[in-house]
Amino acid sequence: MLRGKVSHLKKIWMVGAAISITSFANPVPDDPLTARLDSVAFTNETRKLVSGVGGVVATISDRGVVTLVGNYSGLASPATSIVVLKGPRTGVPGQERLAAFPVAQPSTRGSFSERIRMSKSNLAALLAGQIYLQIVTETAPDGAIWGWIIRKSDTFGERVPDEQ
Repeated sequence: MLRGKVSHLKKIWMVGAAISITSFANPVPDDPLTARLDSVAFTNETRKLVSGVGGVVATISDRGVVTLVGNYSGLASPATSIVVLKGPRTGVPGQERLAAFPVAQPSTRGSFSERIRMSKSNLAALLAGQIYLQIVTETAPDGAIWGWIIRKSDTFGERVPDEQ
């Protein structure tokens, strides 16, 4: 009789440990992940080609799927795609493209909801503020508006990223 109870307790402990490890492997932040999208002009010539604003909220499921819900407006030309990239740190562009989603109805204003499955290393990069979003337009193939996805508390100066 005792042997059966011990075996049952071991199974319960193992399930609890597995849940704890899974939760630790894919941490979900307490505060929301957001991005403010603003225009990025590299030169005076590109200044007239890029304009607009937008916003994104990112949520992480317990299975490593990130849902991006956002909107944009005031673009100089119709949006053609939404691109998710990874940089070496917050505010520094990178070349690693994680996903690209075509815009169903190209327009200078719109909204979107997209899902992307991320690896553990990309989830860690997301939580570290290295993942950013670009809204690509007909006249700005390198992105008319950009924004790094960071914890909402970071936008108010409560947390400052570590120097690297």
